[in-house]
Amino acid sequence: MSFDSSKPVHGSGLDATKEVRLNILFLCEKLIIEAMPVLDKIPKSHRYRFGARLEQAFFQLPELVIQAASSKAKSKIYALNDHLDVLHSLLRIGAERKLISPRFLGGIIRLPIEGEKYGGLLRQICLVSAKWRESIRGE
Repeated sequence: MSFDSSKPVHGSGLDATKEVRLNILFLCEKLIIEAMPVLDKIPKSHRYRFGARLEQAFFQLPELVIQAASSKAKSKIYALNDHLDVLHSLLRIGAERKLISPRFLGGIIRLPIEGEKYGGLLRQICLVSAKWRESIRGE
């Protein structure tokens, strides 16, 4: 069974705000799917320390997005942004220690290339989250 990202997952009649929230959730799920093979290659000596922490950070992303979307509380959106910073830090540490592929890290945090609007998956998630955070500051 294939997943069609062009159709709303959680019902019909979505307003613009809900579409943005579903988009960030979709991006998080896509990032986790891309990260799983990389996490499987973490050396056994680091799998239960660094690997478990990184995996936990990836799996918390959709949960934090859902909590932020459902509660509409500023603190939940700020927590999502903080978590993205932690994830980014863990990824940099992993690449520096050669526990994860620098190619994978470069791919998910890369700047947009010509003809592309946003860049890598993690960069897209961070951009959407930052816009979400900015939108609530005015409320």
